[in-house]
Amino acid sequence: MALDAKIIIQDIGSVGPTTACGGADGDVLAYIPDSYDDLFGPAYSNGSRIHSNSWGSGSRTYGGTASGADSRANSAPERMVVMAAGNDRPGPNTVSGEALLKNGLSVGAGQNYRPEQFESDNPNLVAGFSGRGGPLESGGRLKPDLIAIGTSVVSLMARGEYLSTGFTPGADLITWVDKYCSVAQNYCAAGDNYADYRYLQGTSMAAPHAAGAAILVREYLREIAAGNLPASPYFNPPSYLVKAMLVNGAVRMDPLLYDYPGYDQGWGRIDLEQSLFPPVPRTNQFAIGEFATTGTWTPAGMNLNIVGGTVPLKV
Repeated sequence: MALDAKIIIQDIGSVGPTTACGGADGDVLAYIPDSYDDLFGPAYSNGSRIHSNSWGSGSRTYGGTASGADSRANSAPERMVVMAAGNDRPGPNTVSGEALLKNGLSVGAGQNYRPEQFESDNPNLVAGFSGRGGPLESGGRLKPDLIAIGTSVVSLMARGEYLSTGFTPGADLITWVDKYCSVAQNYCAAGDNYADYRYLQGTSMAAPHAAGAAILVREYLREIAAGNLPASPYFNPPSYLVKAMLVNGAVRMDPLLYDYPGYDQGWGRIDLEQSLFPPVPRTNQFAIGEFATTGTWTPAGMNLNIVGGTVPLKV
């Protein structure tokens, strides 16, 4: 998604018996730090500015994790925390509490286009499993914020998954790619009869897509808007500008099924072309500024005139 990006991985899970898996081994959230500086701090200290989270709880309220993410983004505005909205089906008020964060990005899952795979024949549909927002959990705030591809996503497949209790090979395996030998931990021409990749779905797949898009927006602001000049305010852009550009370029999904903006799709499906290089006649303008809870702000050099009615206005 973001070529040559550097990645820091934090593991807060383990494998053990779970009720969801009928007592068989599954993913378990084993360790969520008591201090959110321990959760969000190490990656930031090592240079990461986009923190992608593919986990969540059954909470439906704005709690410690969401508040912790918001306070860290407030103290370091260039830091963006991305949270998966959760997979608790299409009913209202089913976004996980962690994804109710205000300053970060809450991401739902949309369909891919791989018709032979699960829920993957219409990119303008929200995936059936993707959590939806609602006034009972967000106080009227739209969550999720955006939708990213979350079905039939190419993901890694490990030998340990083949050997796990109850595993049955299925159509999700990409069996024609087998160039990694797990025991030797090296690439090998003949393979080891274990597929290297599989198709997976979930908002856990969608959140990293959105994080990659956010990285590309940061890169655009640094290299194009700032011209790689450290003195420019866009050289180390605040996360709220990155989020605003993603929202501004997002496209409306099926208008017959979802309100726009709304609790199903938020502000729509991420579209980087619309965010960064919009086709004519659309134009995008952006600026950075601050004002108090009351007051006005008039950014210098911004054209406030609407020149036509063929393109919707987003502010």
